[in-house]
Amino acid sequence: NLDVDLEKPLSQVFLASLYYHANDNEKLAEFLRDDQTVAELPAPVLLRCAARLGSEQTPPNVLSRVMHSIEAQPRYGFGPDELHIRAAQSWQLHLAEMRAYYGETLMTRPQIAQVGNWFDLRFSNGQDWGNPLNPPQSTSIRLEFEYPDATVIEVALGGSSQSSVRTSITGTQSTLHIVSIKVGNQQFAEADSPATPVSLLDTNSDPDLNRESPVRTSELPMTSPDGTGDQPVLAQ
Repeated sequence: NLDVDLEKPLSQVFLASLYYHANDNEKLAEFLRDDQTVAELPAPVLLRCAARLGSEQTPPNVLSRVMHSIEAQPRYGFGPDELHIRAAQSWQLHLAEMRAYYGETLMTRPQIAQVGNWFDLRFSNGQDWGNPLNPPQSTSIRLEFEYPDATVIEVALGGSSQSSVRTSITGTQSTLHIVSIKVGNQQFAEADSPATPVSLLDTNSDPDLNRESPVRTSELPMTSPDGTGDQPVLAQ
């Protein structure tokens, strides 16, 4: 039934909201133990719930799913370099104001393309961070998401150029994974997520990222987990 398929993700959000605002941590934790439920909830909802429960009470499947929902690749060439980020639709970029930092440099005006259930963002600020023969020894990427309900999420991605995959003489790719997430005063580290990281970025293809957008991503297409429409971050 199409109506049921459309309503179920929304009902899951409101159930999470009900347990959250009732301070019923036991029911909230039990609710989040179901993998299908977690798959249907937006990332900011999962993280608000995880912040309420704390890392000890949060079911491991919650953090596992979120920790592997974003990856980044700095792409170094002989000249201006680029930063590629892939984020799952569950991050609801159409509702968020997102800021991306390479080190302390604020990246602006990404080109954006939807690839299946993911959004690819390509930043090119004319910066030169290194080259394929001499890439930086380490790289830190920081993302900030601010949602209409005042939820602010900070995501740190990291990795070493030692794990780089050199695909051509003109480019070196090093995939960076989430190493920590901060929601308010609650911080989750990579160690809290037991699953083995799975690469989301296809190093053998470069999708046509042909849509420019300012940093604010409210113009993105609908990004609910099933692509059916807007969903609240977490009802107040």
